Amino acid sequence: MKFTDSKGIEYDNLTFLDKGGMGRVYKGISPITKEPVVLKLIEHIPDSTDEKQKRELKVSNIISHKNVVKIHDSGITTIDGIEYLYLLETFYSKGSLTSKIMKGIAINECYKMMYDLLLGMQEIHKTVIHRDLKPDNILIDDDGTLVISDFGLARFITDATQTETFKGWGTFKYMSPECWMYEKNTPAMDIYSLGLIFFEIITGESPFHPEKQTREAWRECHLYSNVPDISKYRNDTNVKLNQLIQKMTAKRLAERYKSIDEVIEAFLDARKQSESSASAIELLARKANFVFEKQTAEELKQKKEFEEKNNYIAFLNQHVDDLFNRVVSFVEQINAKLETGKYHISRKKPYGQTTRQSLTVSLAGKSFTIDFLNYDVISLYEKQKEKEVIEWQKQRYRFVMQEYEGSYFSQNDIVLIGLAETSFKLKEFEFGFNLFLKKSPESNYGEWFICQFSKNETPAKTPFGISLNQFFSEYEKLEHAMFFTKREKKLDDNDLLELMQNISN
Repeated sequence: MKFTDSKGIEYDNLTFLDKGGMGRVYKGISPITKEPVVLKLIEHIPDSTDEKQKRELKVSNIISHKNVVKIHDSGITTIDGIEYLYLLETFYSKGSLTSKIMKGIAINECYKMMYDLLLGMQEIHKTVIHRDLKPDNILIDDDGTLVISDFGLARFITDATQTETFKGWGTFKYMSPECWMYEKNTPAMDIYSLGLIFFEIITGESPFHPEKQTREAWRECHLYSNVPDISKYRNDTNVKLNQLIQKMTAKRLAERYKSIDEVIEAFLDARKQSESSASAIELLARKANFVFEKQTAEELKQKKEFEEKNNYIAFLNQHVDDLFNRVVSFVEQINAKLETGKYHISRKKPYGQTTRQSLTVSLAGKSFTIDFLNYDVISLYEKQKEKEVIEWQKQRYRFVMQEYEGSYFSQNDIVLIGLAETSFKLKEFEFGFNLFLKKSPESNYGEWFICQFSKNETPAKTPFGISLNQFFSEYEKLEHAMFFTKREKKLDDNDLLELMQNISN
């Protein structure tokens, strides 16, 4: 492939080298210096920040430091009718830091690599925020010096060109919490990523190991899991070095280092302490650090539980809202045909962390209501049933023969229970049915079912649902009662219309 840079220098010997999140990479020889170079191309999607991008990309050319890749030229070019952002850089034949990360690297060598990266980032932060720091973007010079690359294009990739590795914000494995929360870019996001890389250099492995390599699994790691104590991996580290990494990777932005200069100051202190450390003092420092880490882990656990609880309640309430909106739609369609004697709707909405909401539809003194138990009653019921089953086995056999497998509700993924019922009796019972929301284990969606009981008598009695105040105890009695029949099926519009028909008779 041929290419002409902004200075008019022609490269007619470029060959394809690689394709990744940053785009296409070609290798060639500089006609001026006769040294190997790489050309990195990424398709350019013009937008409102186009001129700013061009200016800032050009700024990357002026960075000159032994720990930062040498950029010979950058800008925008058109190849085969397609416009690209490009960087023309020195080629490093010894590969990236990824190939050097392994267990058992001498601690002094770890310090050397970490210091290389700190000095390189100190220089880069005078101009830009990197946003995509990772071992693959850290190259190795001929003398073993680490050199940071890909800081010019990383910040200009738009949503239209993002790949599975979420380019433009970073790579899942190294993304700071504020990236996941779509917060403002600051140098602290690079400090977080660098702290994770430091952990890998020292331990030879990643601090996080999610079971599934999904976006959601990595998000949970970065928001709620502390980076482990490096002393658990090797015994030649000190508390200061561990706390350096802990502070670099703090979840809260306010608790993280604000600048690379602050990190360098703490790093030099840690390296100095490593050279001469009194064992008794170090032991006390380790104990103090252990208390701090335990407290931080508990805070993250509580934060995760709080967010999961809020998300779960929001999920339940969304499905209740959808159900209520179906009823409201029917009422509005009927009322649109009436001038007087219309249906009336009243609704109680939840307050705080609850799903106790209800909808009442009334007509000429008759009404039906749909309401629900709170979000946590099923889990409380499960705990009580498990306790009862275990106690019964202990009393009967003096040991637990079989683990509790869960009630009908947990086995069928029922996550919310409600009742739709008239306010007056039709024959013997109030007409109605219970509502079960069943959540699919594979998705974030649920489906409504009705559960309705009726007496096995002729003439037929009014089918009914179980009062929410006595739901679990009455359900256990009725489910296997020979004189009652249980009907369960998916909720459809006719079930809701039948409620309206019963208050209009």
